[in-house]
Amino acid sequence: MEYLNIKNWSEYQHYKDRCPPWIKLHAKILNDRQFITLSLASRGLLMLLWILASEQDGKISNDLDDIKFRLRDSKIKQEDINLLISKGFLVSCKQLQADASKSYPETETETETETETETELPKKNKYLDYVFLTQEEYKRLTEEFGGTILKKMILKLDNYIGAMPKKRNKYTDHNRVLRGWVAEEILGKNYPKAEAAPKLPYYPTMDTEKPDGTEKHRDVSKLFTPKEMP
Repeated sequence: MEYLNIKNWSEYQHYKDRCPPWIKLHAKILNDRQFITLSLASRGLLMLLWILASEQDGKISNDLDDIKFRLRDSKIKQEDINLLISKGFLVSCKQLQADASKSYPETETETETETETETELPKKNKYLDYVFLTQEEYKRLTEEFGGTILKKMILKLDNYIGAMPKKRNKYTDHNRVLRGWVAEEILGKNYPKAEAAPKLPYYPTMDTEKPDGTEKHRDVSKLFTPKEMP
């Protein structure tokens, strides 16, 4: 069954239970130009429809025969109802749904785009028990601080988070935490980054010697294998 909704019903009528013994008629209706331009017969019909709508939370059946029966008036014509619809006092449910879809145009394409964006986040690898870094973050940290220092930094952060369970949810970006207070704890507050980051080229394996053949450059990733986040 199709229904017609009363204009601004929820704004003017407030009832916890349906079928109230009376409805509210606000005085400012006299300033409504659409209402004033109605004939006295149309105004009377509209008020009777308001009373009828109070039985169904601001809705009436969009059936002329049903309206005639409920109001005990066989002279009501469809043109009378259409006039109230054209003036905006009655709104069909289909029109309400159409207006709502225009107000919130969430398309399938937008939903797919949001899903794709979420799945494009880089995966983080697990170092020790509580430290998580992406492959790119780990690579940059190694280049800036060196493998040996980075191992100490990761170990310190892992022990701290392990001893402070509340920090496990607070620290969502371990890359920034390592560059912040962890680096200061290991290297001092005024540490020069030039000293922390080795100027020698980075070698990806433990077995490769420096060009001059005097020293091997170790990769901390060989000391403990990162595991993917669960």
